[in-house]
Amino acid sequence: MVNRRLVQGILEAAIGVLAIVFAAAITKYAVMVLGIILLLWAILRLFDSSFKGPLTMLYIVGAIVVGVLMIVSAFKVLDWFFIVIGVLLIVEGVLCLIPASARK
Repeated sequence: MVNRRLVQGILEAAIGVLAIVFAAAITKYAVMVLGIILLLWAILRLFDSSFKGPLTMLYIVGAIVVGVLMIVSAFKVLDWFFIVIGVLLIVEGVLCLIPASARK
């Protein structure tokens, strides 16, 4: 920081402090933006002219519901997201413990 990197060091330290102080707001807005993107993607897929089977329609409707929930209740969605990820990791860990020959 002493040489020519003084300005860069000050900016990085300031951004780090802001990220720590405003972590909740940054997280909330990031989840809201991702919810808007997911919602728009799902709506565009809904009106796509290609053939959609019942499973694809269920996937699109699920994406719309998750997108709306991400916009309306960002922190509740994050709680559920980490619970689902935890359950999936536990299931995958248990499946990895089962020998490959026993699964056949």
